Amino acid sequence: MATAGGEYNSRYEKSVAEQQKINAQLRNEAQIPRKSASVAIEEMIKFCEEQAEKDVMISGFRKLSDNPYREKSGCIVL
Repeated sequence: MATAGGEYNSRYEKSVAEQQKINAQLRNEAQIPRKSASVAIEEMIKFCEEQAEKDVMISGFRKLSDNPYREKSGCIVL
C-alpha cells in the first residue's frame, strides 16, 4: 500500500523529469541558428521564382492529358 508521502515523491519525481526533458528541448532549440524575417522572406521569394516553371499550379500543364485532375470523359445521360 502506497502512502501519501510516497505518492507525492513519485509525482514530484515525474514532474522534475518532465521539466528536465522540456528544459533539454528548449536548450536544443536555442542552439538553432536564426534568420531575420526580411532575409527569410527574400530567400522564400527567390526560391518560389526559381521553382515557378516546375509548378503546374503556376505555369499550367503542357498538355491537357498531363492533368491528372481533368475530367476523363463527359457525362452521358441515357
